[in-house]
Amino acid sequence: MTKKAVILIIVFVLLLGVGGVFWLLGSKNESLIEEVKFESPKNFLIKDTAEGKIVENRNAGLSFKVPEGWIAEIKEYDKGEGGIELFSPDVSFYSNSKLQKKGCGVAVNIEYRYNEEEIQLVKDLIKGIQENPDMGSNKYKEVIEVDQHKALKQITFNNAAMGRGVSVQIPDTDKIYIFSTFFPSEEERCEKEFDKFLETLSID
Repeated sequence: MTKKAVILIIVFVLLLGVGGVFWLLGSKNESLIEEVKFESPKNFLIKDTAEGKIVENRNAGLSFKVPEGWIAEIKEYDKGEGGIELFSPDVSFYSNSKLQKKGCGVAVNIEYRYNEEEIQLVKDLIKGIQENPDMGSNKYKEVIEVDQHKALKQITFNNAAMGRGVSVQIPDTDKIYIFSTFFPSEEERCEKEFDKFLETLSID
């Protein structure tokens, strides 16, 4: 999958979750593509420790524990940019595609944005929901705390046939940490696994 395809997917998912706010602010899809750069896959390190498998990214100040028995794969999208994907051992995909059919999974991406307004937008959403909980309707958006950082958790899509998608965004000075998951089956189990994963995050 090319970098542009990955960015378009993420932009599409975020636009669904935010409800078109980017366009309301006058941003265009093409400008978003130009202003986003993913972390280099070379900066992700998978380590076996006495406590289990750990993923570190010192460049981004991020580390987390891989759930026991899960598969961790570093992905390169395009031109030295990438992320990391985690899957439960029972994962399966639809034939001839990367679309998850069964099992649990988490995708980790770190986006560096050269337009500070996009980062500020996420921060403003977090602040707005904290000040006015009805703004997030509670059902689709909520503010959670991850390693003492305020994060925007939102349902990115909910389809009876395909399942439910959830993302957690943590804005920083020059980047946004994005942790996304998809529940094609066993939603209750996978949601618990995702919440447990978030508890292992460490962000400097």
